[in-house]
Amino acid sequence: MRFSGRVTADARLQQERELTQALTATRWVIAGPPVFMGYDPPFALPFLRRNEVAVRLASS
Repeated sequence: MRFSGRVTADARLQQERELTQALTATRWVIAGPPVFMGYDPPFALPFLRRNEVAVRLASS
């Protein structure tokens, strides 16, 4: 799941929650902890930063 902005503890928690909610409505089961990925340097403007949160999945 993609998102922009600074990756703070609150932003991580919110994105993890959104991803978990989206997956609970599907047949997929979360099979691991969330992984956060940031692709831009720290001096990049926050609204231009590309970040992602992902989890390992297993089908039910």
